[in-house]
Amino acid sequence: QPIPGPFTEEFSVLAQKHGIHIIMGTLVEQAAGEFYNTSVLLNNCGRIVGKYRKIKLWNGEKEYITPGMELPVFETELGRIGLLICWDLAFPELAKDLALHGAQLIFCPSYWLYGDKYGMLASNERCRRVPPLDTESIFVNTCIQARAIENEALCVYINGWGGVNLEGYGDRLIGRTQIAAPFYGTVTRAGDRQE
Repeated sequence: QPIPGPFTEEFSVLAQKHGIHIIMGTLVEQAAGEFYNTSVLLNNCGRIVGKYRKIKLWNGEKEYITPGMELPVFETELGRIGLLICWDLAFPELAKDLALHGAQLIFCPSYWLYGDKYGMLASNERCRRVPPLDTESIFVNTCIQARAIENEALCVYINGWGGVNLEGYGDRLIGRTQIAAPFYGTVTRAGDRQE
């Protein structure tokens, strides 16, 4: 849907009602015949402060999503906010660009699955050959701390948890929502459940 649109309107009402800033997870934005994986920042009055279109697309996204081209930093009463989305976290240069443009807080909403290490088309045989390490959680935990320390910015990773079924492909989201601070690393972290 477009931005603004039905989803942003719904969250705008919530932001205004509760007097809070909201970073919407992500939604598929349609604009000028293209589709983008987009996150939206709303202020505590429910106004859209800005949006970010994901730059580094993950495997299947490349089939139907157009990558974004800009890394905006938004001025808010909470500080200067930069946004990344999911797989963007793996690329230090993106967070560095946000920091160089003054971002003090970097938020990264995500939809990270345990099975991402295998890919959506993984065979049972391939899954049996891969060691049973929780590589996805290790990767996310390491990257979010590194981005905070490298850029002297507070970094917040937000991810879903629980089971998902995508057209017959079953998996679980890794959770691991967390806050990392410069010179400290992770301040607090949720596990793979709601908390």
